[in-house]
Amino acid sequence: MSNRRTQVELAKDARARVVKERAKLELTAIKARREIIKFQMSTYRAAKIDRSNRDWLGKTTSADSAIIADLPRLIARSRQECRDNAYAQSCVRAFRRNVIGTGINPSFAAGDNNGNLYGDFNRKANAQFYDWGRRPVDLENRRTLLDVQHWAVSELVTAGEAIIIRLPRIDEAGHKVLKVRCVESEMLDLYKLQHGDNWVKGGIEVDADGRPVAYHIYKHHPYDVRGAHRSSPIMLESERWPARFVSHIFDPERVLQTRGVTRFASVLQRLRDLAEFDASTLQAARAEANIGLIFKTEAGVSSSINFDGLNSLDIGPNDEVVSHTPTRPGNTYEPFVKAQLRAIAAGMGIGYEQIARDFTGGTYSSQRQGMLEDRREFEPLQHMIIRTLLQPIAEDWLFWEVNQGRIDAPLYAIYPGLYEYIKWRGQGWAWVDPQKQATGIQMMLELGLTTKEEQAMELGRDWQELADQRAAEHKYETEKGLAQPVKPSTQPTLFDPQAQGAAA
Repeated sequence: MSNRRTQVELAKDARARVVKERAKLELTAIKARREIIKFQMSTYRAAKIDRSNRDWLGKTTSADSAIIADLPRLIARSRQECRDNAYAQSCVRAFRRNVIGTGINPSFAAGDNNGNLYGDFNRKANAQFYDWGRRPVDLENRRTLLDVQHWAVSELVTAGEAIIIRLPRIDEAGHKVLKVRCVESEMLDLYKLQHGDNWVKGGIEVDADGRPVAYHIYKHHPYDVRGAHRSSPIMLESERWPARFVSHIFDPERVLQTRGVTRFASVLQRLRDLAEFDASTLQAARAEANIGLIFKTEAGVSSSINFDGLNSLDIGPNDEVVSHTPTRPGNTYEPFVKAQLRAIAAGMGIGYEQIARDFTGGTYSSQRQGMLEDRREFEPLQHMIIRTLLQPIAEDWLFWEVNQGRIDAPLYAIYPGLYEYIKWRGQGWAWVDPQKQATGIQMMLELGLTTKEEQAMELGRDWQELADQRAAEHKYETEKGLAQPVKPSTQPTLFDPQAQGAAA
């Protein structure tokens, strides 16, 4: 029995050695394949390794691995540039005035499945939402809905993301109303790694599919001033907010990306270098401006003097006094700064004119093309603000208005979607030449390529409100005896066959 057990044990040991050796061989084969891949001839020139690019180290990472570790430094540097650098501040303001401007406003368009609008509900919802939004809507009691929109875009550009919590609060009358809490991205708990079976990445709890489940947010800003001592973020506790109540506004560039990245990421170094170059040029110009004259002696020794020193100098017949002409900043300063600002503008995704506020160059066509390119950059951001911030706010606001009996919506409990249909409109886009814009709109309407509603939305207006206003003005002017008949156009259009025949 003892002999048999020994043989079994020996057989097990032999099998274990075989498995171990096989694993070693497989590991050696993997290493060999890696070396072959590493040193084989590159197909793509950009992947080639030679003496000129050996320091070009490209790191293979996931989106979160590349982002989360660098977030604190990226955000800190971005905020510093926005505080101290005029061009960085100009970038933020360019996005604010173009994406939001005077505000993205709603027009409730609730109706049944047959397309019949709930007119009374829509009018009351529009009026009450406007009344709610024009007052402070945040917990700090400082920001209107328009201010919240501006803040969200500023954070989106500066920090790469904006976080807003939607929650009910009791107002002075004892009623529940919707309030929002603006959260800076530094308030997400970077040190929490897991909650139950879910991973927490950069303060955001995600499920197995990568969907956000909850946000772990500090109660107070971890870098705020609180007395003589300030706790380290790692010592603070965070609260868990379900994703249902959180609007996380950011533009993911890769799949499974949990956190946003500042829009300045690719241009921060260039912004800082340009600021240092500008400061150095100014110092050099000041130094040169302080030198008035240069005194050259027979021995070839030269020294700088000021005008007061001329009275005490003994100037010989062969000595020479040469005036000094400052050369800084010189003719190359402006072209260099413009080149740097154009590169920064390209990295930010907007035109040079938006950053430098310089509209002196270019023809009408080039300026119009630049405006159109900028709009193509701003419009997706408008839609993102609507989708991730404004529509959820409007839906939660409507829930509490109906729940508290301030708006009558009979079928809301069964079909809330019927009441949540909203048309959002921005501030509108104006062309370089308003006359050409109006002519273009008229031609498109005559061709049937657009509608009044679409064009009114493009201008930031509601076409039905415009029609009601025109009718009210006409009625008032008629009562006052001021109304004038509309004069037909004396210029034939391209779409009038009779006019074309007469012209022929």
